Amino acid sequence: MRRMTEKMLLRELAFKLPETVKELADCGEKEEVIENLAQSIMEDLRYVYSDNLRYIDDNILREIHRDFIEYMKRSQIIMKSASSEIIKTEIKHGFIREHLMFSSKLRMSGCVDKMIEIDNEEKVPCIIRTGKSPEMGVWASDRASLAAYAFLIEESYNITVSRGFVEYIRDASFRATVIRRKDRAVALHALKRVRAIKSGKFPEKGDHAPCHLCIFSEHCNVKGETLLSKLLRL
Repeated sequence: MRRMTEKMLLRELAFKLPETVKELADCGEKEEVIENLAQSIMEDLRYVYSDNLRYIDDNILREIHRDFIEYMKRSQIIMKSASSEIIKTEIKHGFIREHLMFSSKLRMSGCVDKMIEIDNEEKVPCIIRTGKSPEMGVWASDRASLAAYAFLIEESYNITVSRGFVEYIRDASFRATVIRRKDRAVALHALKRVRAIKSGKFPEKGDHAPCHLCIFSEHCNVKGETLLSKLLRL
């Protein structure tokens, strides 16, 4: 539960960073800004994630609160964020939080963490990640996620989405990436696999599938991947 709470804190921190960076630039009182930010996030957490925090003891929450303040001071996350072009873009243009969209063509829906509208001409999907960042660029799974959100934005607003942002908030690492054709193909392939599974088709087994741990093993008659399926895999 503690780890889950820490992830929720980091997500809320990502949403509040732009206004916090702006506030720090205006007043310059770093210690006070950090403590006020931590207090604000903890208070919001009780309402935004009320179901998740219902069974967490108040003493544990206070301990997490103290550790969170120390983390922000030690990591200098606010100072690092101040130099990020992505955060500067969010300060300038703002963003829509957890924007829910639907695609009737693809029969899918999704809720992007942030959608940044740049001068009404460009809409950029931005996702928040609480894990570690790669040395360069963004993780392949995050590329696919951005491509999927691009599908939703393009259908909803009749525009083309060419790029996306990923905020690896734990490392204060903010990455911009081009949404490539391959990313779109991977996202589309994943969507088709999900549809197939929902319709009752079991996915092909990998070479090291842990079938002995699967609760559906008695009902599954899927064999391992064929050579052809391996060759055609995206």
